[in-house]
Amino acid sequence: MSYPPRKGPLYDNLTVLGPDGAVLFRCGRKKFDWYLAHGLATQVDDTTIALNFAPKGPGRAGQQWYLEDRQDQCVVCGAEQHLVLVHIVPSQYRRYMPLRVKSRR
Repeated sequence: MSYPPRKGPLYDNLTVLGPDGAVLFRCGRKKFDWYLAHGLATQVDDTTIALNFAPKGPGRAGQQWYLEDRQDQCVVCGAEQHLVLVHIVPSQYRRYMPLRVKSRR
């Protein structure tokens, strides 16, 4: 089975800040533009917006994995070109994984 490679990047790495300037979360272009279109945020620069209101919760504050930039690269070999997005690991790659990852128990 063959999967076509992605035509563009998967991650936009756009930043949403709270009114206090703290990073709340990263998002894609669609959500970024939605906040701007509805007047809920002001644009700080090309990749950052600041919310005009205080959110109910702290977002992902303190959870560094959610706040760092995502890289468009293969999780198996590290390649950055001809990437394919699959949500279930295909059997052709599963055989290279350690047994603890492949085990269903």
